[in-house]
Amino acid sequence: MCDHERPLAPRGERAAVAMGERLSVPDLVLCSTARRAVDTWELARPGLGAEVEVAFEDSLYTFDEEDLLDRVRELDDGVASVLLVGHNPAMEMLLLDLTAEDVGKFPTAALATTAFDGPWSSLAEGKAKLESFVRPRDLPVPET
Repeated sequence: MCDHERPLAPRGERAAVAMGERLSVPDLVLCSTARRAVDTWELARPGLGAEVEVAFEDSLYTFDEEDLLDRVRELDDGVASVLLVGHNPAMEMLLLDLTAEDVGKFPTAALATTAFDGPWSSLAEGKAKLESFVRPRDLPVPET
């Protein structure tokens, strides 16, 4: 099986569901076409409680943060918020580049929320602010 088709582990499935409940409704979701990214999105999506526009893009199956940054810079300025569903090390490095905040390990289904003022085309290193970073293990354990 090629890496693009590799499924989520059961722990990743549980994490995606739990993190979906923490999501704010974005204007747009940009999701890699890799199976584990698509599965992460599909498991997290019900937590939004709303329909959102989703673009599944082959180019987001990348391990280079510059590829992700280039894609975000192409966004129409009418898009106020975007959710990226991608892969490490690209996600971790993009967060570090944009915010200069080293959050450490960026595990499956972790959620980083950043803020940025200005047109998407001007997004650059050090221009965003990290508002929150949540790992699945940071969430309270549901009562049974």
